Amino acid sequence: MNRSLKELIVLIAVALLDRVTKQLALAWCIGERVFMPGISCRLALNRGMAFSIGSTAGSYGISLIIPLITAVLLIVCCGNGYQLWRRKGTILPWGLIVTGAVGNLVDRFRYGAVVDFIEIHWGDWYWPTFNVADICICAGVALLLFTKE
Repeated sequence: MNRSLKELIVLIAVALLDRVTKQLALAWCIGERVFMPGISCRLALNRGMAFSIGSTAGSYGISLIIPLITAVLLIVCCGNGYQLWRRKGTILPWGLIVTGAVGNLVDRFRYGAVVDFIEIHWGDWYWPTFNVADICICAGVALLLFTKE
């Protein structure tokens, strides 16, 4: 099996993992469920942008932000999709970014918000709640930054 086919299988598996974990979070994460010390499941519907920026803008602000976010995500997906199409080497970094962006875009269309549920904390310090799609986007960007591909 060639490298691109293996990477495509990984991307499909990650996209399915994103969808399944979000559905489980919607059904199971009522309140806070502790996985282990420092990692919890807490459902958060993020109507804003990355790290919930703009999520407290009120209903009028949200009605302006959602189309903007959707347009930006569509542009990013198209641009990254083009990069995937013209790639000769690995597709994994760009594919992870597209997979994550599409996963969050699907949430915006289905729920009007992104389903976030992974919460990491240390004492009173809390990292913004995130999901598998966010991990894909960060991993894809990191691979682009730290590899020669």
